Amino acid sequence: MHLPRTALAGLLTVTAIATAIGAATAADSADLSVKGAIKPSACNVNLSGDAVVDFGTIAASSLSPTDITRLTATSFSLTIQCDAATRIAVTTIDGRKGTADPAAGSAINASSTAWYGAGNIDGRPVGAYTLRRDEDTTTTADGAEAAILYSQDNGQSWSNTMPTDWAEPEHRTHAWSPAGASSPGAYKTISQQWRLDFAIAKRNDLPPLIDAIPLDGVMTFQVKYL
Repeated sequence: MHLPRTALAGLLTVTAIATAIGAATAADSADLSVKGAIKPSACNVNLSGDAVVDFGTIAASSLSPTDITRLTATSFSLTIQCDAATRIAVTTIDGRKGTADPAAGSAINASSTAWYGAGNIDGRPVGAYTLRRDEDTTTTADGAEAAILYSQDNGQSWSNTMPTDWAEPEHRTHAWSPAGASSPGAYKTISQQWRLDFAIAKRNDLPPLIDAIPLDGVMTFQVKYL
């Protein structure tokens, strides 16, 4: 069967147009997006006693006018819980930096780098306190006894021996390891007891004791991920 030339030409024209349209709408490739997020382990810090060390009411008459008054040391626990085994350390920050009474700090036999302030009243420091590991207790990490490491260079190097074990605000970093190890270990749960020593300034160096004078210390444990 032979089609007229005009009909054949029309058919060829339609076929060519259909091919062109198909080429314009068809996709010969597809993009696949690959997404996700690497989430670091999260750790929570908990302090016993609702994170408050309360020395209660101190009678003004119990303060010496010429000597520092040492309060009975108290202990509290620090517990760090992570959602996976994580290498961490802690540093401390003095929320009343610059308000430590030098005589009170010296009475605790600590270096000035280990003093924490307790606030000022009329420009006069109320006292000072220090923080150190409670040597009468055992530090544990994931249920086993752990050693404490110290760093004086923000975690660049570590030592398991130090002349003192004071928590020096913004100077010393603490981490934990298996006994005898020289670098921090990775743990999910760490528990340690800390001892807080407080000394009140001489009564003669305080403002007139007409109104109550608060002991207003604030310090922060800050977790550092290694």
